[in-house]
Amino acid sequence: MSPSLAVGWLGASMPSIPCGVRANVDIRNLAVTPAGGAVRDRQSRVRRLAAAWLAPACYLLLACLAYWPVSPLDSHHLVNCRCPDPQQQAWYLAWPPFALTHGLNLFFTTYLQVPNGGNLAASTSMPLLGLLGAPVTVLAGPLATFNLMLRLALAASGTSMFFVLRRYTS
Repeated sequence: MSPSLAVGWLGASMPSIPCGVRANVDIRNLAVTPAGGAVRDRQSRVRRLAAAWLAPACYLLLACLAYWPVSPLDSHHLVNCRCPDPQQQAWYLAWPPFALTHGLNLFFTTYLQVPNGGNLAASTSMPLLGLLGAPVTVLAGPLATFNLMLRLALAASGTSMFFVLRRYTS
């Protein structure tokens, strides 16, 4: 009679032994493996941790090189573009710290579209990024905040794709 396989206590396959048959089991040869099946050694963990730190650093370096003529904290130059978007986005980054320190509304301003004002909630304003970049805006100005946020956005995008692909390829 051959033993059949049954699901054991932790979901592992174990041979089932018919009633009345004595089984000698040597517990020194049993191994417990984590869910996933493979035991990872220390070198593998160190290698994965190094890649997790090295990839964002490489993407940040590439982002800085992609916009090289302008440094990440340059408060006098913007990335070269023949469109008004960088200037407008720099203004949108400067508005939240200014509005909060002067007791103004974050989503409506009379500093644009004078005399009626402009509804910033209906445009592409960035109040959360303006608040996150407020320390840089106060210390170095809105152009430096825009230049830094541009690099961080590119590096964060590349890093997130690295982790997505790493999840599905390893």
